[in-house]
Amino acid sequence: MKTKSKVKLAFYIGKGGFFNRLIRFWTRSKVSHVELVINGVWYSSSHNEGGVRSRKITPKKGHWVFVDLSNLGLEDYALSIFEKANGKRYDWLGIVGSQVSPFRIHSGNRYFCSELVAEMLGLAKPHKYSPKDLYTLYK
Repeated sequence: MKTKSKVKLAFYIGKGGFFNRLIRFWTRSKVSHVELVINGVWYSSSHNEGGVRSRKITPKKGHWVFVDLSNLGLEDYALSIFEKANGKRYDWLGIVGSQVSPFRIHSGNRYFCSELVAEMLGLAKPHKYSPKDLYTLYK
């Protein structure tokens, strides 16, 4: 019998650097980054790390807000999307073109954090989602 996976969204609310402050300012939100956590492994795209990656993170107390998604049964789908995206570069054009400009320009071969997480969650047009949008949708 397969054990139930622990799946959650992790939203960064820590101070962070200039880029975090810029995202919070632009989106008028307390969150500036999002990760999908499956059984203790964190999945996202990070500008600090050059793009799509997975890793173990020990969250700093008071820097993250978590939303449990374990009851949605999306682990297999999410991991299949991650396997296709793993190692792809950070989508600088997409974060500006889809979040700042009205034209919704994005790269089909690169990801920013909320775009990857939205795709792993099975949302249509994942490039349209900011960390704030996902927080609002799932909190």
